Amino acid sequence: MIDAETLIDTLLRAAATGATVYAEQNTDAATALSLPAVVWDLALTGQTQNGPGLWTGQIDLRVIGAPSAAWALTSALYDAAHGWEQDPSGMVPDVGWVAEVGDVAAINRPQTDNTVGKGVTEYALSLSLALRS
Repeated sequence: MIDAETLIDTLLRAAATGATVYAEQNTDAATALSLPAVVWDLALTGQTQNGPGLWTGQIDLRVIGAPSAAWALTSALYDAAHGWEQDPSGMVPDVGWVAEVGDVAAINRPQTDNTVGKGVTEYALSLSLALRS
């Protein structure tokens, strides 16, 4: 079984220079986020029949920070994630690697009032992943 959380967390921390990375499942409502922040959630859909050790899933990313910094970080993460499928950028030794990345939902700003009047903005994107163990 692949340790997909360690794989994704490691890759995001390497790509999110100057930001704090949070796993959604490990962060509760009382957690004070250090900005800029990257909050991620991973859902594996399971191992595919294309061979043992190939896992598919989806990662949802939210970037919260000052408007210009949040945009720069979000676009950098998008580019980094699409580069993961090119060895060795998407490989974590003894854990696994990213075999494929695809867009599910391109970069957008969610229609919520969580950031209104707070001097920050939020961007979101979703990517499909194929991971190898």
